[in-house]
Amino acid sequence: MPGFPDRSRKRVGHLLFVAALSLVVLIAGPGLPLGLPDDVSYELPSFLRVISDAQAQPLLSPMTGRRDVFLLEKIQVRPDNCEMENLVAKALGLRPGEYVGLSVLTESKARLEASGVFKDVQVHTERGTEPGSIILVVEATVGPRFQVESGIGHEDLSGWYLNLIGFRWTSPFRQGGTLRLGLHEGLETSGFILNMELPSVIGDQYSALFDLALTNRTWFFHDDFQQYSQEVRGARARFGIGRSFGASTNGAFWVGYVDAEPDEDVDGEDEETYPAENFLPRPETDRYLDLRTEWLFEQKDPLRDWQRRRWAGLRLRLAEGFDTASFWSAEADARLSVPTPGGGAGAFRLRGAWTGPGTPYHQRFALGGIRNLRGYSRARLSGPLGAQAYWLGSAEYRHPLLGKDDPRPRVLGTLFVDVGDHWDPDRNRGGVAAGGGYGLQIHIPWVQVLTAEVSYPITNDRTSQPVALYVSLGRSF
Repeated sequence: MPGFPDRSRKRVGHLLFVAALSLVVLIAGPGLPLGLPDDVSYELPSFLRVISDAQAQPLLSPMTGRRDVFLLEKIQVRPDNCEMENLVAKALGLRPGEYVGLSVLTESKARLEASGVFKDVQVHTERGTEPGSIILVVEATVGPRFQVESGIGHEDLSGWYLNLIGFRWTSPFRQGGTLRLGLHEGLETSGFILNMELPSVIGDQYSALFDLALTNRTWFFHDDFQQYSQEVRGARARFGIGRSFGASTNGAFWVGYVDAEPDEDVDGEDEETYPAENFLPRPETDRYLDLRTEWLFEQKDPLRDWQRRRWAGLRLRLAEGFDTASFWSAEADARLSVPTPGGGAGAFRLRGAWTGPGTPYHQRFALGGIRNLRGYSRARLSGPLGAQAYWLGSAEYRHPLLGKDDPRPRVLGTLFVDVGDHWDPDRNRGGVAAGGGYGLQIHIPWVQVLTAEVSYPITNDRTSQPVALYVSLGRSF
């Protein structure tokens, strides 16, 4: 395969096999035994019990022998048409055959109203055909189809961003789905993003996905004295096929064009501009045929996601260069939040990423900074050329400071520690580094969550700063 060293061809072959297998899973019928077991993955935990017995039917679940967990036999939508079924299914995140708690009424109504898609929402339950089963009945109408929107957004594997101004078109072809165009500002990447999802393009289980973007990404790096930044302009045009395996698991396969053009200069903290070649390889425009597959799993309490959540994500990527070397990369991320005595939460994260030889430096990974390894300035640990591979583990304690009785407290106090290591492009190990600190997570209606953190390096002296201060959108993880 052109552009790959001999020692990498086997790895690339494995990645291609995984990508092909992912595509087969997405397209294959529901008979493939590749989903999570019904009796494990789709049962909501017992904490989803927030409505009174008067609001739920006194049914007895044959699976659990309890009166607070029921089999969701069917979701009945009124008016009954393809458009409403797809819109409701997307907003609810529930599937027939799952087990739901007593709070399904309040949660379902809250989700539908929070989506901004519906008006005149009414939700109630009816008895199912089997003992212990229920039918969820949703009555609603589609609200304004064209809306201007702004606020905070989130990409599962890439993190939080601010949607400065955006346009949303609900159900553009009257079969559900959404088209969005927005100006996004993230920690490292900003630009114009257009994406669209069209459900039920191949049966009821598959969605067509479109993604167009013009972006400007900032590559941060350090030398022994200060931090530098380089702008990397980019464009992409991708088409994908998505499939949902129940309410908890989603997969997608993407193919498209991606390019990246690093700037010829870098900016220093001293506000001076320097030639990029003083620190980095000579800037060139890289163009790729981009193949990737993404898999996401999530279970959470919608009202207390800061306290009760399980999440995992996997991304595999193969970029075949048109006039540059090809490369591959893989990212895996797992997160868990559980209640603790006293009304707090323990949150944990384990993340790892790898990329193959021939990867441009600006497509590698950086270690150090917010939502990464706190206690160090951004990209402090990984060097100008980035990390070829790294791992990161985090533990965080969250405790309500204001609004203790609210499902989403107004202010959470946090204590955290991060530990990680990396390998540079020459496969030299950087050494284990750790940082810790404390912070606040503030719930603001329009912004949702604003995080402020103070952190300190613990085990590594490769920093000129004895303390690092962070302010950002969204939670740390």
